[in-house]
Amino acid sequence: MIQAPVWALDFRGSLGVEARYFMYDNEVQPSLFVEPEWYWQNEQSNSSITFKPFARWDETDQERSHQ
Repeated sequence: MIQAPVWALDFRGSLGVEARYFMYDNEVQPSLFVEPEWYWQNEQSNSSITFKPFARWDETDQERSHQ
């Protein structure tokens, strides 16, 4: 009997738009973010890897932007 390897691979994540409003300046600062997540588990279920990067682009505040 031949058995195929059994393992789990899962992909999910978040993608969104955020806005900050500063009353003093009467200014809105929009930003975009993405946060994918990959999960892998081996066939014995004793090892797994989760990879979850995060990136944000902020139109006004370059210190909030990161990749």
